[in-house]
This record gives sequence, C-alpha cells and structure tokens, in this order.
Amino acid sequence: MDGHTVLRFASDVFADTIVSFARSVTKDTHGADYMKPIVGKNVFFKAPSSQDKIKPKKMNFELSMEHMKSIHYSETSISDQVMQNELRVLEFKSFGKRWIKSRKISPDAFVQVAMCVSHFILYGEFASQYESVMTKYFLHGRTEAARSCTEEAKIFAQAWLQMAMSLSGKEAGAAGISKDSNLDNAVGENQAEQLRTLFRNAVTAQQNMARQCSQGLGVDRHLYGLKQQSLKHLGHANQSVFTSPAYKKLTNTILSTSNCGNPSLRLFGFGPVSPEGYGIGYIIKDDGIQFCVSSKHRQTARYIMTLQKFLNGMQELLHEDAAQTVVNMNSDEIVKDELKNDEDTGGYDSIYGISEMAFKQYEIRQATLQATGETLTNVVPVAERASSAPESSTWSAANVSIAASKLKQKGRRSVFATNEEEEVFGY
Repeated sequence: MDGHTVLRFASDVFADTIVSFARSVTKDTHGADYMKPIVGKNVFFKAPSSQDKIKPKKMNFELSMEHMKSIHYSETSISDQVMQNELRVLEFKSFGKRWIKSRKISPDAFVQVAMCVSHFILYGEFASQYESVMTKYFLHGRTEAARSCTEEAKIFAQAWLQMAMSLSGKEAGAAGISKDSNLDNAVGENQAEQLRTLFRNAVTAQQNMARQCSQGLGVDRHLYGLKQQSLKHLGHANQSVFTSPAYKKLTNTILSTSNCGNPSLRLFGFGPVSPEGYGIGYIIKDDGIQFCVSSKHRQTARYIMTLQKFLNGMQELLHEDAAQTVVNMNSDEIVKDELKNDEDTGGYDSIYGISEMAFKQYEIRQATLQATGETLTNVVPVAERASSAPESSTWSAANVSIAASKLKQKGRRSVFATNEEEEVFGY
C-alpha cells in the first residue's frame, strides 16, 4: 500500500481523536456542532437506516483443506521473511529541530550527513545512500532519489574520523564518546573551525541536491525510465551505462532513508532494500530526533550507538560560541529567521525591488568590515540598487554602528559570506 495513503489515514484518525475529545468538552457550553469531526464529516459513522440502498451482509467463507494448508504455508513463508529482519530504535533527546535551526542549518541535511558519517565511522567505507524527495512541483509528481553520500560529506567524514583517532581518553568525548570535553580545547580552535567549515560544505551540498531533486533534476528516476524503455522496446538493458560498476553500486542502496515530519507519529520505519543495507525512518521533532533502523541482522544496535555518539559530538562541535559560524547561505527561510529573532538586526520586511532585509544586511556588513579594518570587495552594489527605497526603510548610521559593534562582540563578521551575497539578495 502507498505510504502516503497510510500516513494520511493515520493523521486523520489522530486528528479526529483529538477533535472528538474537544467536542466532548465543549458540547455542553457551545453545542454539539461547535466542532466538526475530521473523519467522515458526520457521515462516515452514520448508523444504517431502512432507507439505505446498500444492505451489508456478512460473508461466510467455506475453506477446503487445501485452502487451509495454503494459508498456513503462506503464513510460515511470510514469517520467515519477517524474522530475517531486526529493528532497533533510537529516540535521541539531546536536541532536535529547534537546536539545529538555531545553528542556521537545515535539520534534514544535518541528519543526512550524520547518517552518512556514522556509517563511515563504523565500517570505514562510504555507501550508496538514498533519501526520498517529493516532486510535488509536478502534476502526479512522486519522488526522486537524493544520493546523500556527496564528495563534501566524504571529505568531512574523513576529517572527523582523523580528528577522533588523534584524541585519546576523555578528549575523545568531543568525537562522540561523551560530552565532557571541549572540542576546541581538545583539537585546537583552528582544527575545530576547519571541521565546522567542512561540515557546512557537506550540509550545503546535501541541501542543494535535495532542492535539485525536488525540481526534477535528479538522475535516478530518469535512468530508471530509460532502462524500462529499453526493456520494453528492445527486450534488454545491456547498454554500458546500466552494466557499469558505477550504476550497480549506485542502485545497490545500503542506507535507504526517509524523513517523516508528521507530528501524529512517534516512530516510523521500513525494511532494508538491500540484503547488506539498512532501512532508516526518522522524524525530526522540535526537541529530539526519532530513528527506526532495520537490517537483515547486521550491526543495527551498534550503528545506532555510533549515530548517537556522533550526534553528541556534533553538539560539542557546534557549541554556542561557534553557532554563528555555521550558516546555510542558500536558505531564505533561515535568513528570515535570523532577522525575525535577532534583536541586533531588526525584523524582516520584504518590500521594494530588493528587500529591506537585504539592504540592512549590506549596511551591517559594510560597517562590520570597516570596524575590523578590512576592505569590502566583490560585493553587489546593493545601496545603488536600493536607491529608490524610502528613507524610512534604511537604518541610521548610529543604528548600523551599534549593530556592527554587537556583531563584533559576538565574534561574527556577518550573516553572509561575500561571494554568496548576490544569490542571497536575489539578483
């Protein structure tokens, strides 16, 4: 059965349970019709009446001995398949979506990189990783496959493991064994900053890939369609692209993952799609991350333990002082959140040809760089493009100076990198 159909049904039942309870509370004060049910709209649960055209009848099946034997052997066969798989659960409570977004990182990209790196830590090799991405931009759009094991994730994973192996004893806690040590002190601020930069690159690459897949720019579905057309019209798919080791490795998915953001579920999962692989269903909640990991009796519990340790290590890497250094330059939602929540830079008001947000950020960056004695190079002349904006939409020199001073006190140059400003500003 289609997963989205099941999820929709579960969501409706969950919502209807809540609404039914609310109706029982409010019916005496507001009337029975104050709140409508979610499922059925008062029709689904209607008792049958004599005017109904459909008369349900109980069906009695007469099963022969052969039928009974077939059912029995079918049950034993499916039980064998069930017993071939094991399932382990990790309900990670140290942080969740709220903490990850406070670090200006996409929560889903964060988890994807974490699963990739954890596999490398456990097995010392990189595996084909699959994330289902919705293609709802298109009529009857289904999914595309984002391949999350990117070159950037590989570089970060190797650097992370090298760092972890260089530590010993209590210091190894910064790599995910415990949370007792400070990573910057253990490996030095320069190496810690380099790890943050590599992690930022991995997260950005993952998010860019997911965005491209949602726009129909992935490769898996196109290649699969070509292969099916070849089988249909030529009777084979022996072309070199489909017989190559690269294609075989790509389609042998070791980490099959899917993110379910529905709040009506506590956990969700599915089986591995490869005998040597894992099936990982996860839900990123505000203050935790739920993982359901299955495999055909591989080291499932050990993988979960490795994943948990790595997440703890990332909490140490992205501590409060370093939070602002990890910024996703391509997320407009994060840009808006920054301006909504940071009193230093004011609120978000998207007006004029260029938004007031972009104009303010440009002025802050100018003032900040001037305060640090650096020059501003290769920057879009935003002030010229926003010259038509009313005077009231700009900050006074005094306010810009105050903002720059506060940014400097926090150790922040700017929310944006120079070479990203044109894209962020939307030109």
